Amino acid sequence: MHFDPITTPDGLLLHLMLAMLVLAALLPRLSGVRVALAAAAIAGLVYFIRTTSLSGMVWTGVLLLVTGAQLARLVIGDVRAGFRPEEQGLLATLDGLSRSHVRHLIDQGLWLNGKAGDVLTQEGQAVPNLYYLASGSATVASGGKLVATCPPDNFIGEVTALAGTPATGTVVLDQPSRIWCMPADKLRVYADTHDGVRAALERAFRKALTDKLVAANATIADLSNVERPA
Repeated sequence: MHFDPITTPDGLLLHLMLAMLVLAALLPRLSGVRVALAAAAIAGLVYFIRTTSLSGMVWTGVLLLVTGAQLARLVIGDVRAGFRPEEQGLLATLDGLSRSHVRHLIDQGLWLNGKAGDVLTQEGQAVPNLYYLASGSATVASGGKLVATCPPDNFIGEVTALAGTPATGTVVLDQPSRIWCMPADKLRVYADTHDGVRAALERAFRKALTDKLVAANATIADLSNVERPA
């Protein structure tokens, strides 16, 4: 392959194709990889047409057809993916995944109606499921003391379910609630075998943990003010 100077049209096309191939190797998400490969194929196809290289045209044309078909499948999957109102929060929380990937993840779990008093996690014990609280609320206790409340649109047991470590607190529903749950062992396998899922979950969990720490600090401060003598 002859390398024309980047200042010439042919050289610019060739370097653009190579740059897109390098970018494809660096991108973390599969959809981004396919877009970069399609861009590389387009630049390469134009280059080989200009330089009348038949073999180059054939291979870049095949690459463009394959990546184009894969991108079309992703777009069609996203368009077809439907979400009920109670699932919209999960879709928004997992913003690092495509709609079709979020739909597939949700379908691995179950939607349940919880009642007041249902224990979701027990401090010091393995977390059986990852929970998402779509409506209702729960209390969080540690060492027998209330440390936080969990409002809707929050994960429960997120860090420990993904890591397989014991729960750091006891979470109990304090009113009728609508929850989505997925077995923790199934979650770990799924996250490791589906592209981008673990990274998207970890981002969502970090945000959820930050929100809980803020809520816990506020709850502790409120309790201290109540217990402090006048």
